[in-house]
Amino acid sequence: MQKKKKIGAALAILIALAIMPAAVFWFHVSIVSLFALGCGLAGVTVTYQSFQVNSAGNPRPGGLYTGGTTNPTVTQAVGTDVVVALVNFGDTDTVATITHNMQITSLGLTNLQPYITWWIEALTGTAAPVLTFTATTAVVTVNHVANTGAGGTFVVVIRRG
Repeated sequence: MQKKKKIGAALAILIALAIMPAAVFWFHVSIVSLFALGCGLAGVTVTYQSFQVNSAGNPRPGGLYTGGTTNPTVTQAVGTDVVVALVNFGDTDTVATITHNMQITSLGLTNLQPYITWWIEALTGTAAPVLTFTATTAVVTVNHVANTGAGGTFVVVIRRG
């Protein structure tokens, strides 16, 4: 009988360990979705990631920008190759402006810089979002086709070429 109890206890532990990653993932997605829903109802919000160090982990030139909802200045963006922003759109929001201040040259713009990558962090509905982008020397404008159910949180990566 003792052997069965030990096997049963070990099996229960294994099942709990197997379920744990799924539970943690579900919790993370639920919290992000609630955050996106809350932000989506208040209008467009752009939150910038910090870029205090370069990709090698060394302090970078500029003003040691720490992120937040205020965009980096030209001085803070000196030497920066990537600006990442979290953009929250409600269903009826149509435009967000991301100020990267990397001072992309006219030649760079002609060569389709900056390079823009984006992905969906969380949706507030079930419709597929449609985003288009327009880039200038210091700003990327994100146009959101306001389909019902297409609001959400999007990660936008702006990379100097």
